[in-house]
This record gives sequence, C-alpha cells and structure tokens, in this order.
Amino acid sequence: GGAGPVGPQGPTGAAGPTGATGAAGANMVSFLQGKNLGVQGDSISALFGNAWQNVVTTRTGMTLAVQEAVAGRTYASSLQCWGNPAVGQPLGNYTASFVIAVWGIPCSATTSGLTDGMTMAQSLANVDIEVIELGTNDQSVPLGALGDATNARTFYGDMRWVVEAYINAKPTLRVVLVT
Repeated sequence: GGAGPVGPQGPTGAAGPTGATGAAGANMVSFLQGKNLGVQGDSISALFGNAWQNVVTTRTGMTLAVQEAVAGRTYASSLQCWGNPAVGQPLGNYTASFVIAVWGIPCSATTSGLTDGMTMAQSLANVDIEVIELGTNDQSVPLGALGDATNARTFYGDMRWVVEAYINAKPTLRVVLVT
C-alpha cells in the first residue's frame, strides 16, 4: 500500500551540552589604518561636532588631518579660501582672513590643519584620502552633463573644477565624493 499521512510533530528534546569554544579570530585591521583624512564640505561636515568624521576615523583607524567646511557651501563657493577664484580659474594661496560670503566669517573659523599662505599642495601633503562632501546646496544649479568644462556653471562643471583642483594639487590623492 501507499505511505500513510504525516504524523504530528513531536515535543522538542532537551538542550544538548555547550560545544567547545572556537579559536579566536584575527582582529581585522582596515587597509585605511594610519592614513590621513581630509574633508571639504558643507553643513553636514561643518556642524554636529564632526559626527560622521568621528565614525569614519573610529571605524577605519584614520586620522582627520585637514578639514575645511562651511554651512551653506556649494561646489562653486567651496574654494573661496584659496584666493577666492572664479569657478574654473586657478587657485591662489590659502587666505585665513578671507571673509566667507555665506556667513560673514573668516576662513580660519571653518578650518583645521590649514595656515595662512599655504598652497593647496602644501595643505594636502599629509592627506591620503580627501572626502568632498558637497552638493546639498547646489539644487538650483543646472545639472549639465558629464564632461562639462570647469567654467560651464553647471553642477558637473563646478564639481569637476573642485575635483581637478585637488587632483592637480596632489596627483596621488584618492578622492571620495559624498552628497
């Protein structure tokens, strides 16, 4: 004859003894351990007591070496402290006393690790990875297209200007864009 119907599940048995403890795992070390972090940003970087920067440095073992961040900053205004160049133009030296138009405060109030008169290359000498955290305040800038010229006055053109300024100052720099 055929197989009969499946019977009801039986009661759960008693718990077995605890197994032996396994070997200790290796502590993971981030490949970023000992690297230096630079930050260029808007309010997400400038406010909140370095909240995200502290998470990054704690989890990776990196050190925050340089930060330049101002609430309200856009890609087009992000390099004001470097001689206040027009978008697409070469940078000058860092000017700590330059007054940032958005808040009427000097550049020195928004930075750490930068001194008056240094070039961007000098500011990046000890930076391995630069996080550019911008774009939140660029919603009114036309998007444009990838490959736009640095003076196109589009989001892509302004972003290209900033990224190229960092790469030209330090060709070995790793750049991370966050918005």
